[in-house]
Amino acid sequence: MAPSPPAEGRTDAPQGQALRRYQEARSAMVERASLLSGGESSGAGSSGVELPGTGSSGVELSRWLTEALDADLAELASTVRTGGFAAVAVGGYGRREQCRHSDIDLMLLFDREPEREVVDAILYPLWDTGIQIGYSVRTPEQAAVAAQENVETLTSLLSARLIAGDAQLYERFLRTRRKIVRRNRRWMQRELATRRRELVREEPWQLQQPDVKTGRGGLRELHAVQWLADADAIADERDPTPLEGARADARETLLLTRHALHSLTERPEDRYLQSLVPAVAERIGVDPAAWSRKLFTAMRHVDANAEEALQPPASRVPRWLRRGSLPSTTTVKTSAGTDLDRLLTRLRTASPGPLDPLPDEEWLARVLPEWEVLRALPHIAPFHRHPADVHVWRTVVEALRGASEDEDGTETVAVTAGLANTDELLLGAFLHDIGKGHGGNHSEVGAVITERFATRAGLDDETAQRLITVVQHHLLLSTVATRRDIADERVIRETAALAGDVPTLDLLYLVSIADARATGPDVWNAWKAQLVHSLFIRVREELSEVSPDGISTTERLRGEAAAALGPRLGADAVLAHLDQLPPSYVLSTPPDTIGEHLELIREAAGGSALRHDELHGIDRLT
Repeated sequence: MAPSPPAEGRTDAPQGQALRRYQEARSAMVERASLLSGGESSGAGSSGVELPGTGSSGVELSRWLTEALDADLAELASTVRTGGFAAVAVGGYGRREQCRHSDIDLMLLFDREPEREVVDAILYPLWDTGIQIGYSVRTPEQAAVAAQENVETLTSLLSARLIAGDAQLYERFLRTRRKIVRRNRRWMQRELATRRRELVREEPWQLQQPDVKTGRGGLRELHAVQWLADADAIADERDPTPLEGARADARETLLLTRHALHSLTERPEDRYLQSLVPAVAERIGVDPAAWSRKLFTAMRHVDANAEEALQPPASRVPRWLRRGSLPSTTTVKTSAGTDLDRLLTRLRTASPGPLDPLPDEEWLARVLPEWEVLRALPHIAPFHRHPADVHVWRTVVEALRGASEDEDGTETVAVTAGLANTDELLLGAFLHDIGKGHGGNHSEVGAVITERFATRAGLDDETAQRLITVVQHHLLLSTVATRRDIADERVIRETAALAGDVPTLDLLYLVSIADARATGPDVWNAWKAQLVHSLFIRVREELSEVSPDGISTTERLRGEAAAALGPRLGADAVLAHLDQLPPSYVLSTPPDTIGEHLELIREAAGGSALRHDELHGIDRLT
């Protein structure tokens, strides 16, 4: 029976006057120089709203907005009868967590069938403000039915708060709510656990640009943990316990970040976009990198709490993440129970999981104290999807995946199987970015740290030198493949000299691919995979005393193309086509594409022909 929002608002009421205190408070969020200092706008506004002064927190800012909204809605509700009707804040508004662009979550409660005149008198003035209103119109019994049908309704009612109206009616609602919570709290927990499993599937790693409301470790996960505690308290007729300690600190960090995001945009922006980070830090009055680190750490704490409280069943582990998925080869020799042994055990079974991939432990501080610099460290480069330590851990996981899955024809399975020591691959992946956060060239700094690590861990000289080289040159292959002519013999010789030998090159190749895959889709694609693989083949041949078949890489690839395309296009035609092009063409172009080029040439018949397709999301015009 509730009315629908008018498309253009009404003309018979002053535009936007219903929430004048609240709108002034929202405007003040933009006017003040810093959210944590009063600035010139502190003090009482023209409508009498007292603005928070210096030292106000994110929680206090939310309560300040909420109190302004409470006052406006109480004034609006006073224009209708109070008997048999109550205006009730629910959801985020009920929790007193209003931000500048938050919806207004409101329940209009009636003792019997709702009255259209009262509903219109409340909702139309609110719609006139242009602010998003999330509302329901119910009796206590109707609210109970809705709560049993939808978990979002049930959780929103847990934070219900009377704003104005019939107190006895509100008490009746609370008694009804208590009965519903007692019957449905286990169902609520199962639903919340299911939603968390879905979120973890969608977001298995901590993001560099997280959604502070709905992402992993965001406000919604913080609320989910609180809903479980509140439901138990309501069912037992106890007062809910307020947030304390680290959870309260996390809430403060998340709320203050959300306030800054909302005050910077004219929309409900909840993503901590890298382009907004400097402005967010300025609004809060903090260092951008330090705040990002604080936010990532807070979200890790919330995520761990949610994992513990909801206890989702173990999800299916992909084959490439199962223990023993690496080829059976020699591993780094360690004494059982050493710090290196503990690290290798973690690396051999690495997988997506907690947002903090490697929690602080004494053994880690002993063998690699430099890891703390990397923990929750934000990346500067915009193409990185994850904080530095998460990127490193995902690189280890991608190295494990490459041992059993060969994507893009890169032969990672075969190369991994040929390693004399698979633990060196895991250590190389783990250490490749260890120099970040220390200042200077992270590859050069990382090589020095790797040398120190090798000494602490007791690695032999050969293993240590390979790892140092891999860390120092982990960007070598991808840089050369995309920026230099890989058909140039001088380029191949220079690259081979830096790699040193075949075992080191194999490690470097596998770490390079894992690193690129762990960075993001803008860094790794089929085209780059082909280039890096072609470079690897040529450099490996250069480092080998004798090629496996005594034939150069270029000649081998020409023969493979002629054999693959000969039945369809004629081997002589394929070779004639390749003769007209430089060696880099056959090194970087797979046979199927060569065949497409030949067909296009024949289609042109001495004139011109055009073909358009898409390669991994990129438009390609030939």
